[in-house]
Amino acid sequence: MQKERLAFIDVAKSLAMIAVVIGHTISPKNIISEWLYLWHLPMFFFTAGLCFNINKYQFLSLLKRRIKQLILPSIYFSILISICFLLLNIYSGEEWITSICNLLSNYKYGLPGVMWFIPILFISEILSFPIIRYIKDKIILISILVILCVIQYMFKGIKMPYDLNTVFVGMFFYLSGNLLRKNMLEPTFYIKNRNYLLILFILTYIYIIFSDGSMDIHGNYYHDITVFVFSLFAVLGVLLISNIRYISTSKILNYIGRNTLIILPAHLIIQKILWTFIHPYFIEWGHFAENVLYKFVYLFFACIFCYLSIEFINRKAKWMIGK
Repeated sequence: MQKERLAFIDVAKSLAMIAVVIGHTISPKNIISEWLYLWHLPMFFFTAGLCFNINKYQFLSLLKRRIKQLILPSIYFSILISICFLLLNIYSGEEWITSICNLLSNYKYGLPGVMWFIPILFISEILSFPIIRYIKDKIILISILVILCVIQYMFKGIKMPYDLNTVFVGMFFYLSGNLLRKNMLEPTFYIKNRNYLLILFILTYIYIIFSDGSMDIHGNYYHDITVFVFSLFAVLGVLLISNIRYISTSKILNYIGRNTLIILPAHLIIQKILWTFIHPYFIEWGHFAENVLYKFVYLFFACIFCYLSIEFINRKAKWMIGK
């Protein structure tokens, strides 16, 4: 039973990771990307809270473990990304002094690319710990969730260094996952409630169709305050899909779900490499080549590069992922 539970969570994380990669290829944004943004990052916060067992940790033990599993890997991968970007920028003709100065100045505001997400997950979990430990009343917990949504919406459009302004939404989804932990880890939950979850899932797409946008956590954009609820509905719907037998047993999806920490920086590196060496040729070949063919080429090479990165790190450099 435990393996089945972990399997569907890994599948949900893999679907979220795939959505992140696809979301980074869609430009300009459209209804598909808006829907993906509604749930892909929230899924990681939610599943982290869903998996967290308060009885297994004291605060200091959790702090040490998460520093090893999240903070140190975010530093290692940020350095690796920075070196790759530095070399590619110099290759593209930028002065090496200018490139280094730009790189260092960017660190005043945050980690490179998508790496901002990992420290925010860490902070969200650490700040959620005392709430989970000491507050057991569900009404109070739900009230805290509402307050977190209101505070996050009030921060709409305000950007803080290292994306600290996103901690509130991170805590909202983390605490939501932990609040629903007892029910959602029961195998029969999805069978008994599949019709309701399916309706909620469909409602999220209707919401996207009839609204002007959804949410962008990194961009600190939230269409309205109800977006947090519809985002939660979308997360629950994807978890329902992850429980479908033939999906939950997919070896490929489980493989991706177990290695999201590696895929997150790896897809950013290959994106930059291809943009430097291959993308200019697609520009010369016309609009269709640049906007359609290039994206398929990117996804193809991203799959290969991420696979090679996963195999290398898991075999030769486990320390990079806190193992």
